[in-house]
Amino acid sequence: MATTARKTTTARKTTAAKPRTNSRATTKAAVAPEVDDDDDDLLGGLQAESKAESNQDDDEGLDLLSMIGEDAGTPWVPWADGYEEQPTGIQGTVTHVGTVTQDDKYGGGEVAYLEILDRDGETQWSVRGYATVLNNQIEKSDPNVGDKIGILYRGLKANRKGDNDYHDFGVVVKRAR
Repeated sequence: MATTARKTTTARKTTAAKPRTNSRATTKAAVAPEVDDDDDDLLGGLQAESKAESNQDDDEGLDLLSMIGEDAGTPWVPWADGYEEQPTGIQGTVTHVGTVTQDDKYGGGEVAYLEILDRDGETQWSVRGYATVLNNQIEKSDPNVGDKIGILYRGLKANRKGDNDYHDFGVVVKRAR
């Protein structure tokens, strides 16, 4: 299922910025387990269903030019046909935060867009929040450029009523210091 999107690059300020809200998400996670500063395996925490997030904003050393993405990354869509060989989880450093507009046939709304430099230092992933759960998890974790991020695709799950399936994801962020 191919989609086209118009990319909107929006530089996000880290001071005095209003938090993004989502009508489907009512609150942010209040307490997250501690993450060892030497532990860069963010996916391990997701696989254990844990989340890690700290709240530290720092404009010192902010490089605004790095916030302008080039959409040069490899799309990360391990659930889609033709992408079966992609990893089910990725982790690395956020290099761009923005939004893209979905096609009208999918609602036409703005969804999260991230570019992530993989831990290998070579692979640049582009992640679009087209799946509702993925978009909600990205918005809830509120990543910034320079943060470490892990995103795990947990597979197709049945909803609580059992009458619909959805793609499940986990996202964890370790704030840049």
